[in-house]
Amino acid sequence: MTPFAKFNISSVSKKLNNINVKNSAANDKPFPCLVLLSNYRFTNRFVKIISNGDIQGGYTKMITSLIDFSFVRSLTASCYSIKSPPSYDPVSIFLLELFWYIDQH
Repeated sequence: MTPFAKFNISSVSKKLNNINVKNSAANDKPFPCLVLLSNYRFTNRFVKIISNGDIQGGYTKMITSLIDFSFVRSLTASCYSIKSPPSYDPVSIFLLELFWYIDQH
């Protein structure tokens, strides 16, 4: 076994899946705002590594395919109200900022 074997996509995916489960269990505070203008929904997708070592779809596709960011709603729930007008999903806003940073725009 090479020292880098633990960094293959299958190994990383399994570890992140365990982290996703723990995050979901630890952050289960209901989000009070019922009407959202955007909606994030995690979908576990296959990540393909191209022969030159690049990731098909880039880092943003890899990140959203492996990490469930739904926990962001629980972390921000106290900032929203049931009576508030429709708002953007905090996960969508967080991911826009994250991708802006990753893509360096």
